[in-house]
Amino acid sequence: MPRPDEALGKRAGGKETPREVAGARARTRAIPSRVRERVLEKAGYQCQYQGPRGGFIGRASTRCTQKTGLEVDHLKAFAKRGPSDEGNLQVLCKAHNLFRAEIEFGGEFIREKIAKRRENPHDL
Repeated sequence: MPRPDEALGKRAGGKETPREVAGARARTRAIPSRVRERVLEKAGYQCQYQGPRGGFIGRASTRCTQKTGLEVDHLKAFAKRGPSDEGNLQVLCKAHNLFRAEIEFGGEFIREKIAKRRENPHDL
């Protein structure tokens, strides 16, 4: 097994990228389409975000009614080694997915990531 400093290769543009290590399982952010479709179907093709309980005692929380701009989100963040299986996925609208990301990683960090992505949209 290579040392960590040997496990990085260079790709076009000089960026470092992990080399394949024998026996290592590739980790990808991509969610298989069949899994994505099952998660969306289970959610009724609607955002699953549950709002806070209402102002009246005993009033149930409300579910977001958004049915467009849906994104499949990891309950345990992918960046924190969360798996891309059905048990760790939920459907959120773009606004609630951003809201969860800001809570999980901090608003400033997320804004910086978005700004960098807009500057270099093809750079992952």
